Amino acid sequence: MIRKPTLLLFTLMLLCVCVVSMANATLITNGSFEDNSALFVDDGNNTMKLTPAATELTNWKITGNEIAWIGPTNPYGLTASDGSYFLDLTSYSPAGSGGVAQTTAATIIGQSYTLTFDLGGSTAYGAATDIIAKATAGSATDTFNTVATSANFWETFSMSFIADSTSTSIELTGI
Repeated sequence: MIRKPTLLLFTLMLLCVCVVSMANATLITNGSFEDNSALFVDDGNNTMKLTPAATELTNWKITGNEIAWIGPTNPYGLTASDGSYFLDLTSYSPAGSGGVAQTTAATIIGQSYTLTFDLGGSTAYGAATDIIAKATAGSATDTFNTVATSANFWETFSMSFIADSTSTSIELTGI
């Protein structure tokens, strides 16, 4: 059961993470959070709490505090921007937001890459609020901000980085 006040319920949603090289090859796996959906355990609201020890979200490590994996039949009227599942990084914990991280082993040192992801929220539970996430790719970090303008709002963001290793860590954190 989601334990956050409804006003803050889905102020940060994340979906469709992918790293694209100059050749447009996707280097991130399970970018839409669909893999292993058979391990999704519905808590009654078509959501699943994921802690930093969780292993259900294929190829992703949970960072920071708890997050929610949201399924397609959630009672909130929210849908993913791609596929059926998405993440709520606002966390169930009063200690703060969580995030996800993945390391890709296929980057080429000196090659330019673009990290692209969808950030969203909902106005269905009150006034629109800032939706903020931090993205880190290797040694590059940037903060992204948007405001939900509808009950099921998504905006696409991108950041470029140059690989400084043959494996690059990608992390997205709710703020």
